Amino acid sequence: MKFKNMVASVLPGIFLIGYNIGTGSITSMSKTGANYGTCMLWTLVISCLITWYLMTLFSKYTMATNETILQAAREKCHPSVPVFFLTAVTVIIIGAVMGVMGVISEVLAEWSVQILNYAIPAVIWSIVLSLLIIIFLWSGTVEVVKKVLSFFVLIMFFAFMLNLFFVFPGLKDIASGLVPRLPQNVANSDNSALLITASMVGTTVSSIVFLIRSILVQEHGWTIKDIRVQQRDAALSVLGMFLVSAALMLAAAGTLYKQGLVLNNAAEMIPLLEPMIGKNSVTVMTFGIVAAGLSSHIPNILVVPWLLCDYEQKPLVLNNRTNRILITVLTLLGTVIPIFGARPVFIMLLSQGLLAVLLPALVVLIFYLSHKIPKDAAWRPSKTDTVILSLVLMFALFMGSVGMMGFIQDLVRFI
Repeated sequence: MKFKNMVASVLPGIFLIGYNIGTGSITSMSKTGANYGTCMLWTLVISCLITWYLMTLFSKYTMATNETILQAAREKCHPSVPVFFLTAVTVIIIGAVMGVMGVISEVLAEWSVQILNYAIPAVIWSIVLSLLIIIFLWSGTVEVVKKVLSFFVLIMFFAFMLNLFFVFPGLKDIASGLVPRLPQNVANSDNSALLITASMVGTTVSSIVFLIRSILVQEHGWTIKDIRVQQRDAALSVLGMFLVSAALMLAAAGTLYKQGLVLNNAAEMIPLLEPMIGKNSVTVMTFGIVAAGLSSHIPNILVVPWLLCDYEQKPLVLNNRTNRILITVLTLLGTVIPIFGARPVFIMLLSQGLLAVLLPALVVLIFYLSHKIPKDAAWRPSKTDTVILSLVLMFALFMGSVGMMGFIQDLVRFI
């Protein structure tokens, strides 16, 4: 019984690992390692530390007030504030679901050519998977979804972590990567250095993760008395994010970067496991990418109805008419990139870059709300929290401006 309770207590953290480490992270970290080797490792370290701090802060706010962030913003700021976040998140999610399914279907198409010796087009994979996801979400519950996603997380974790032992770089390279600096544009890369940097931050310090974290804490009924459970859960979540993200970056640095290759297509990620298992890397890497993709794609589809229910202070019910319509529309958007032949890696990084642009607004919101908590409440932010939040805000503003400049640069080139 104790083991069962312990597993239940870390499910929110495992769920967020799956959500955060999807094809967005795979794309961002792999492309960063392929283009720049280990020199951007500092960004990942800082991003994970900030993620842990903000995840804990958002949790403490909800545990102390029993309000989610969107509910508090509606009551204590203005109804337009949560509407702004809902609109911004919806735009980002649309790009994300198209990019994720585009990457998954492109990788499966390459796998079918190399393993089955029969080319199954990406559009067929995207349609079949989208229909299966619709059936699964229409017939399932939120708890079933969480358990299935936890299984995908385990597959993804072992598929990527094993390779780290075979491509681990020298300590000198790692130490060099911890020195903060912005990279330069790389020839033949679809995305600018600015957008790649912002996408790394956006996919790790994800605004959507903090909004969902607040909802999960409320759903589990955690109070400030559960602070140790929350800290353990948040630490597990961020540690998993860091290990998988670092493994992906270092794998790309040890393979593609050494060969002077950039990463513009999803199929180019398949050789990342070749140092470990040779030609079998095609199947293992495919399973890893598909597991990571589904572990973030399904939550991406649920984010919009989930946040809408949170805004209306209702529990998420998957099988009501409104949510089924939203789920169906968002899922079918995943077939857009394969049908029209767009570049999923490019679209994915645009979406991740926009997350970095949204982050400063969310940091300002939690700064304001947390300092509005009554003095006699079970928890209030300390002076140290105020200083740290101020530093996080400066970092978020800097990365937000980097993301916006990179987004504009790449969008102009795309058009």
